[in-house]
Amino acid sequence: MIPNCKHTTELMSQGQDRALTLTERMRLNIHLLLCTRCRTFTQQLSFMRTALRRYRDGA
Repeated sequence: MIPNCKHTTELMSQGQDRALTLTERMRLNIHLLLCTRCRTFTQQLSFMRTALRRYRDGA
């Protein structure tokens, strides 16, 4: 079963705090192949993490 967008964004968020299982990663990747909006969300999440890391490190 391929997760919907809500479940996918929850998995992406959880993946920031813990290692996802193989099944979770597979479902996430399949969904991301099919969903432009969730791919965009992934890029935005990555941008925010990078920006916060730079702010924290004083760069």
